[in-house]
Amino acid sequence: MASILDRLGAIKAAKGYVSGKPDYVELLAALFEDAQIDDGGRFAVLPLVWRLRTILAASNSGENGGLTHFSGILYGWHDDGFRTAFQDPWPSSDNQCGHFLTAVHLGFDPMKGFNFANAQNSVATWLETPSDFDDTPSGLPIFEGICCRLIVGHEQVGDDAFAANIRAVKSPSDDEVRRFYNAVVRCKSNSTVDLSKAQSLLGSITVGKGVGNSRQDLHLSLFGYIFGTLIREGENGMRKLADGSGWIHRNLQGP
Repeated sequence: MASILDRLGAIKAAKGYVSGKPDYVELLAALFEDAQIDDGGRFAVLPLVWRLRTILAASNSGENGGLTHFSGILYGWHDDGFRTAFQDPWPSSDNQCGHFLTAVHLGFDPMKGFNFANAQNSVATWLETPSDFDDTPSGLPIFEGICCRLIVGHEQVGDDAFAANIRAVKSPSDDEVRRFYNAVVRCKSNSTVDLSKAQSLLGSITVGKGVGNSRQDLHLSLFGYIFGTLIREGENGMRKLADGSGWIHRNLQGP
């Protein structure tokens, strides 16, 4: 057994390239399925949970409440290998494995997203910035509703905007947050998510024109949130390492 960092080179050599080009979806799937990575829980009832925690820890950017994953083992990755519907039109933010895992983290640990969102609202109050953020739209689980708000808001406020995180928390309407969460519920039951259905369900959500904003990212975030939710659910979702890598292959890999 070895650390994920020690295994990364071998994984890249064995899985990272198709026809001479990098395939980052293949690499991500291999990180989930590699049997030689030491997660500290070899005999865990839910090995996929342990593996996800290992990957999240090894890719954490140390920013945004520990929710973003563009560093460590994923540093310098891009969107080659992803379905066209998930490829980022902004070259400056095309690390789609990192984008996916950020949404996965929110779906897997919505309490963490809830705490981050409320911290942003507290900062807005401290700065005496007008705030219309109150709580989760009615009918949604409190923690998950706020995570969905974060995801939608991130695609409405540019990455380089002033107080971007604060504005992202406040940007979406309750209806947009509800639509995203309903898309999660309606799309997560099939092992292969219906992309056309997902796109249709999110079609009325506003997407901004700032740096990093794109409908491709919104769709990928939905898939990431579903994946994280399935792992969190355990018994009703996925349990084995092969379940995770298989889901990634079926749902993210191009064309």
